[in-house]
Amino acid sequence: MAETNAVAPAPQGGDVQQQEQGGVPWGMIGRCMIIWFIMQQVVKPNAKPQQPAPPEGAITRADGVMTTKDGVVIVPPTMHRNAFRKDELIDLKVYVSDAGYFDAFDKKELLIWSETGLLYSTEHPDMTSRARNVTLDPRYLPQLRANTTGLWAHVFVTQAGVPLDPSAKRYRRLGVAEAHAPLVQYVRKKAVKATKNLLSGDFKDGVDQAAAEELNLNLTEPLPHWKGVLTLNVVADFSVYSPRSLPPQLRAGPASLTIDRETGAYLPPIFVNEFWRSRERLVHINETTEALPLELDFSCISLMKWQLTAQMQQSMEAQSQMHGEASMEEVKRMLADTNPWLLGLTAFVSARAGWSEVRSWRGHSWPPRAPQTASEGLGRPSALVRSGPASETPPRGRGLPARGPASRRFRRV
Repeated sequence: MAETNAVAPAPQGGDVQQQEQGGVPWGMIGRCMIIWFIMQQVVKPNAKPQQPAPPEGAITRADGVMTTKDGVVIVPPTMHRNAFRKDELIDLKVYVSDAGYFDAFDKKELLIWSETGLLYSTEHPDMTSRARNVTLDPRYLPQLRANTTGLWAHVFVTQAGVPLDPSAKRYRRLGVAEAHAPLVQYVRKKAVKATKNLLSGDFKDGVDQAAAEELNLNLTEPLPHWKGVLTLNVVADFSVYSPRSLPPQLRAGPASLTIDRETGAYLPPIFVNEFWRSRERLVHINETTEALPLELDFSCISLMKWQLTAQMQQSMEAQSQMHGEASMEEVKRMLADTNPWLLGLTAFVSARAGWSEVRSWRGHSWPPRAPQTASEGLGRPSALVRSGPASETPPRGRGLPARGPASRRFRRV
């Protein structure tokens, strides 16, 4: 009987890929590191952190020491802390005037809201949140109708018992935080079009072509609109920052901190929240306007909520300039009118569907699947039938035995 020496077959391409599949994908890791390095260089360039500006009247000597005019050595602040303490009692006062700057604290008729004994914390909303509805003095209406003046709200949050007047004896510079917000928004007039019904021949709202041209004479002139809502949020954050670790969004911009140059302490930010205020609530100030009602709301929020709301508000304003205010107002209306649970469920389903798509793409694209061998996917009987002399004709197909009477008696597993 002739002996045959079995020679081990060379590994096929599928076996090599199957062996590489269990290893570490160094190529993919290298590409990810290159992309991360490029993004770090483009998005966050290496810039030196901004140092706090020296106080007014400071003199720097030849040895680098900073002193005042009297020769007193100034120690630069090393840490930024909140000037208010946690769970401290605070007072709230809101004034209204026709100027953007306010210092007439002795005029009681300009004071529209005053609250004392509020708790500076986010853990007890019942001791911090307040709301009130007021109606402003109609003496501002003639000037607002003529579009010759504006109206501002001046918000002051102080430590309990600290006066607002700088000339008072008990006045503390680090005990008063302030914010100023306009109560009137100017909106450009929309162009009026003459619409005619072809069947009846009548114009819509009785505005024909001549009337439309007359109404569109001063389209560039802004019209005053009353906001009617003033939502105030004081940020209760007690984080300690160093001059180099201060986040960029807290250095400059609408969500920046007011830092004292001498002590390095920062005042509690007062955020005027206008994110949920829709354009539909604006009231045109004209001859039919007889009163100016104002809804006031005050509460404490955390730093995370403040930054998130401020960024969303700034993003909405930027998107409205690109895509128009109508589309952004529709997004606001959808977010305000939809149930939060339904929005969360929609976001969860969308994220799950996206993750399924990623898994499906990853399974078909990387890593590549190795081809099936001749015996893979068959049961034991089929495997026994497949075993035989080497001179037999190889099976046809991927992993399926040759067609014949013997193969029909076994079911594929």
